[in-house]
Amino acid sequence: CQKPINMRSIKVTLAQMDTLWLNPNENLKKVEEIVDTMDDDVHILVLPEMFTTGYCIDTSQLNINWQNETLDILKKLTLKRDIFIIGSIPYFQDVAWFNRLICVSNGHEVYSYHKIHLFGLAKEDVNYTSGQTNNSFSINDISTQALVCYDLRFPYLNTMKSCPKLIIYSANWPATRIAHWKLLLQARAIENQAYVIGVNRVGTDDNGYLYSGDSMIISFDGQILGHLGNMEETLTTSLNMNNLEQYRDKYPYLKDRKISFDYQNF
Repeated sequence: CQKPINMRSIKVTLAQMDTLWLNPNENLKKVEEIVDTMDDDVHILVLPEMFTTGYCIDTSQLNINWQNETLDILKKLTLKRDIFIIGSIPYFQDVAWFNRLICVSNGHEVYSYHKIHLFGLAKEDVNYTSGQTNNSFSINDISTQALVCYDLRFPYLNTMKSCPKLIIYSANWPATRIAHWKLLLQARAIENQAYVIGVNRVGTDDNGYLYSGDSMIISFDGQILGHLGNMEETLTTSLNMNNLEQYRDKYPYLKDRKISFDYQNF
C-alpha cells in the first residue's frame, strides 16, 4: 500500500552488510530480509558499494547476467514496500564495465550514475570505465545527490546549482583509512549544508581487506545523528527538511558559491 508522505520529513535506513564475495544470490537474500524487517514507514534504503559481489576489480570474474537479476529483485521489492533502494553494482554496458550506482523505486530503475572517480591504487581505473556526469534527482520532492565511495574525496562534485538537501555515499571504505571517511562525511555535510549519509560494508573480502563499517548519518550542521559500529546491522532515522531550510536561511553560505568558477585554471 502507498505510505503517507510528509514532504518535510523523510525516513532512511542504512544497511551495513558483510558482503559475501561474488555471491549475488546470498547477498540479495540479505537485502530481502532487511526490507522485510525494517520499519513500514521507511522511504529510502541505502546499501554499500558493490553490495551483490564485494569490491571486485577483476571483471573477468563477473557474470553479466547478475546485473539484470539484481535489478529484477530490487524492482519487486520496491513494489512490495514502496521504497527507494540505492546502492552500487558492477554493470556492463555496450563494451565496458562500470561501477554503477542504481536507485530503484516503484518497480523501475529511476536513476543511475556511473562512478566518476575510480580508485587508481586498486587499479579500478584499469578494469572499469569512468562515468562523465552526475546530476541531482528527486526523492519525494527532496533534491538528492548519490555518489560512490572514492567520490567522497573530491568535493567539487557537490557544487551543484540545485544545492541538494540529501547527499548519499555508497561505499567499500577500508578500515585502514576509516578516519578519513568519518571526517570527510562531516566536511561534506558542513560544506553543502545538507544531510549526508555514508553506508559502508563490514567484514573481510577475498583480497584480505578489512572493512570496519562506521556507516553514518550527518546533519546539515556537521553533527552526527547516527553511527554504526563494525557489525552487520541497520540504522534508521528521520530527516527533517524544515530544520535544514531554517538553517540555510539563517546561514546563507550557499548563496556565495561561485558555481561557474573555472577551478581547472585556478
